[in-house]
Amino acid sequence: QVLELKNQDYSLSIIGESVAGRDLYSIYPVKMDANKKTILMFGRHHGDEGTANWIIEGFLNAFLRADNSFHEKFQLVLYPMINPDGAEDRVRYNRNGRDLNRSWSGRVDKSFDEAKIVNHHMQKILNLKNNKGPVIALDMHGSFEKDFIYRVKKRFKGEEFYLKQQDFIDTLSLFDKWQKGRAKKSNGHAKMARIVLVDKFSINALTHETPRDIRINNRQQRTIQELKEQGHALLESIIRLY
Repeated sequence: QVLELKNQDYSLSIIGESVAGRDLYSIYPVKMDANKKTILMFGRHHGDEGTANWIIEGFLNAFLRADNSFHEKFQLVLYPMINPDGAEDRVRYNRNGRDLNRSWSGRVDKSFDEAKIVNHHMQKILNLKNNKGPVIALDMHGSFEKDFIYRVKKRFKGEEFYLKQQDFIDTLSLFDKWQKGRAKKSNGHAKMARIVLVDKFSINALTHETPRDIRINNRQQRTIQELKEQGHALLESIIRLY
């Protein structure tokens, strides 16, 4: 399938299958443009973190509706559902009992299961060996009581990289009343998508966390529309910075 924009077409493609045989999808340009700034986004490494779906939907809707001047500058590579079996089963892990956000590697052959398929496709279309890489990568999760961003510690990649990550966190706080600029410094697990992208490819990769389960009637009166607006906030932050 092709999502038609005024100046560029996007492919909605099946890139492989989950362990249980469910389709794995990617949305990306029919023709990648080396002159454009690439935004990379992942969703549902963990099957039981569905809140992120609404934020991804809001982000994608805002991206597709953006004007020509935006699309002349930016392009998107999105993997919206990395763990469809876990999502179906409402569990963290895939059908092999594997945590897919502990299954990445800079080398595709050292990755596992669905993460290996996504990693292979990502490295192929981004041509990371010969390309400066995306300006930002966002891994969308939802497993805590409050919203915040995971970023690496200063010594992990140096002060310049640290400040680059802080710039995004600070900018997002201008647009997202739920994130409020909160961040946790963590070098995580060596086989996390975020850490592999930072360590092996020097990509500004961050993990976006929201509460796992938000009741329809909640004390904060938080709605699905407000989750979608958090997706809009992500896009606005990227536009402001890049």
